[in-house]
Amino acid sequence: MVHLACIPNDKGDNENLAEEVERLAFNATTQNNASNVSIYGSIYSTQQVPMYEIPDNELPKEVAYRMIKDDLSLDGNPVLNLASFVTTYMEKEAEDLMIESLSKNFIDYEIYPQTAEIQNRCVSMIGRLFHAPSSQGSQLIGTSCVGSSEAIMLATIAMKKRWQNSRKATGSSWDKPNLVMSSAVQVCWEKAARYFEIEEKYVFCTPDRYVIDPVEAV
Repeated sequence: MVHLACIPNDKGDNENLAEEVERLAFNATTQNNASNVSIYGSIYSTQQVPMYEIPDNELPKEVAYRMIKDDLSLDGNPVLNLASFVTTYMEKEAEDLMIESLSKNFIDYEIYPQTAEIQNRCVSMIGRLFHAPSSQGSQLIGTSCVGSSEAIMLATIAMKKRWQNSRKATGSSWDKPNLVMSSAVQVCWEKAARYFEIEEKYVFCTPDRYVIDPVEAV
């Protein structure tokens, strides 16, 4: 139990004591919530997290971090995700390089020439791995992508243009391209075919074969 004693002023006016005590208590609570009090022991745990509009007042960074982190805990576990073709593990050194480079706007090659050079090396390695065609004296052409979906889109439009050019060169019809693929193909290939107006032709899986068969494809 705490006993509050009044400290009289020169006029002996004590009428505002209760109001002043309430103000001091509120200020102390606000300061504690911002720094010292547990997130879910603060007033912020009783408030709705802003969802559709920018709030009028800010949240302490610790509170915002914890609430967003807990929201993300409702996602699936990436280590158990075997269906979306993503890397779920990499060495700490690779993660450190990614974090240290987050502030770079990579599209500005003139400001970040060494990052662009590393990209070119990766493009060269991938191109040589898949025996990308190149005439004598010319260099392989490629680019980095945000993800596999973007890579598939670029590859599909490149295949279509290359096919059309070869058909035009021989005087053949070039207005009805098609793409032969396994029925188990990743869904982005279907999207790419529809986006770029390419007919889809599927080789369906069988109980004893789960990949495309070259003979059946032809």
